[in-house]
Amino acid sequence: MANEIQTIRVDDVEYVRKDSIKGERQEITTDEFVIARGQGGVYMGYLKKRTDFSVTLRDARKLWKWAGAQNLNDLSQNGTNKPQECRFPPMVDEIILTGQWFEIQSVTPIAKKSLMDVPVWTKF
Repeated sequence: MANEIQTIRVDDVEYVRKDSIKGERQEITTDEFVIARGQGGVYMGYLKKRTDFSVTLRDARKLWKWAGAQNLNDLSQNGTNKPQECRFPPMVDEIILTGQWFEIQSVTPIAKKSLMDVPVWTKF
């Protein structure tokens, strides 16, 4: 019974009980370089894994502040033309971002080079 998907029919429409499909959500594994924006801010890195409720990035940096791009679409396509004005803290090996993610964008090779060339920002 634990692995059975439970359904109910109402007005000739079949509904699936949400807690009966645990562990069956689609998990996507990739090695694509992306920008992810959500409740915790904006990050860039290699998309290692994505599920319904989390994103795992490898070699990730938080984009604390950026300049030289109008928005994330511009940043993911063209990068920045003002790297000295950007504030990207040091890279971490891996980060798991949880919660509601609003946007995950692929980054072009030109934008990736531009973003990776932004100097490491520290408050010290």
